[in-house]
Amino acid sequence: MRIALFTLDSALSSEAVLALAKARLGEIVLIGRSDPYRAAAGGMMGQLRKHWRHSGWRMLPFLLLGYAIPQALGRLRRLWGGGALTRLARAHGIPLLEVEDINAEPALAALRAAKPDLILSFHFDQIFGEAALATAPLGGVNLHPSLLPRHRGPLPTFWALLDQPQHPRAAPATGVTLHRLAPRIDAGAILAQQAVPLPAGISAATAA
Repeated sequence: MRIALFTLDSALSSEAVLALAKARLGEIVLIGRSDPYRAAAGGMMGQLRKHWRHSGWRMLPFLLLGYAIPQALGRLRRLWGGGALTRLARAHGIPLLEVEDINAEPALAALRAAKPDLILSFHFDQIFGEAALATAPLGGVNLHPSLLPRHRGPLPTFWALLDQPQHPRAAPATGVTLHRLAPRIDAGAILAQQAVPLPAGISAATAA
């Protein structure tokens, strides 16, 4: 199977994404990497203001440790020759695409050239439109770190931990869902789901 993998630089997912890429080296034909602080998304300050209005100060440490600092370090690593995922892609001849807009022509052209059978979204922050999904005969799937339909949208682990029941016998609010990609956020059909109980007192960054 030919797989196009889409992700972003984040301390919350980099090890898992790299492990997946290594496990599927013979199948991955394109790696797309999004910048969550791209101009089209309002830049870093625009994103911070949005989350501040929505969640207040408690979200800021999570965003800084999980996203802002890894993004800055990722840019420096690319200037110095790239991080682990970049080196893996270069060593194995896998095209590496910096994705400003997954539905714009540069990304669509890269998908058409790669000819994937399946699009795999793993901690990717853009919504695939119909044209992007149509480039893969099997469409696309997304790995989402919550028990959908609960905690749809961005930063699901943070919100799932806030909803985590305190009773030791209560069902966990945390888990992971594999679902089909659709042109709406986290709205595709659920293919598989697994609850993941977490120890008391765990931080959102560690859980993610």
